[in-house]
Amino acid sequence: MSEKLEKARLYEIEEAKNIPQEEKPAFHVSAPVGWINDPNGFSVFKGKVHLFYQYHPYSRDWGPMHWGHSVTEDMIRWEQLPAALAPDQEYDREGCFSGSAIEADGKQALIYTGVTTVKLPDGKEEVRQNQCIAWGDGKDYVKAEKNPVVTGDMLPEKCSRVDFRDPKIWEDNGTYHMLVGCRSEEIPGQVVLFSSKDLKEWKFETILAENSTGEIGVMWECPDFFPLGDKHVLICSPQHMRAKGYEFHNGHNSLYFTGDYDSEKHTFE
Repeated sequence: MSEKLEKARLYEIEEAKNIPQEEKPAFHVSAPVGWINDPNGFSVFKGKVHLFYQYHPYSRDWGPMHWGHSVTEDMIRWEQLPAALAPDQEYDREGCFSGSAIEADGKQALIYTGVTTVKLPDGKEEVRQNQCIAWGDGKDYVKAEKNPVVTGDMLPEKCSRVDFRDPKIWEDNGTYHMLVGCRSEEIPGQVVLFSSKDLKEWKFETILAENSTGEIGVMWECPDFFPLGDKHVLICSPQHMRAKGYEFHNGHNSLYFTGDYDSEKHTFE
């Protein structure tokens, strides 16, 4: 366990003692201390339902993202587990952002966006977002030796390396698929698809869907993709949408698209 993860775990134990239990929600999941936002990795592993979330233990303000962790057997009573991830590597030192989880080879794999900063040839610094993996037993997780497993350099040339985040993973007939929110210089707002046989070596497949009309935001965050009846559903959260009548006044919204998916050609209409 890294020093940063151990520090976070000790901090949440000690600081939680200062919060009266009656001030905590009896039903809803909450962080032991600090800041909580995006839910992540909602999945079943060894008969229990796991819920992770973006988490900054040291402040009630947004900060370098960790992953908090809760587990349940009945969706009513939740057990708080120790923090699962901390930003403790060069490739995620500015945060372990949103992602998903899956059971593979008897372990639980957490797929998340690692955020760091690189220095450009002109001396300027720029954010880089890449997709990383950690393996665990349902409580403790170890980041893979080869991380990130998917980088922005695997994208088509004009796709963003700055806004490239929130991987959703699933398995289908022995192949793992990863859908990631992205944007490009030409088409703001898109989701890109990767595939792998072993969760280690990945290849870019296609831009699965994009904001071809220019009306649906500039960056599609937190995508999800799944079959429902005889259709497939794509859910995403576009940023900076313009109000249209009575809709989209929030600017940052959640939308769904239904259509037909060809899993051989990787096309979604």
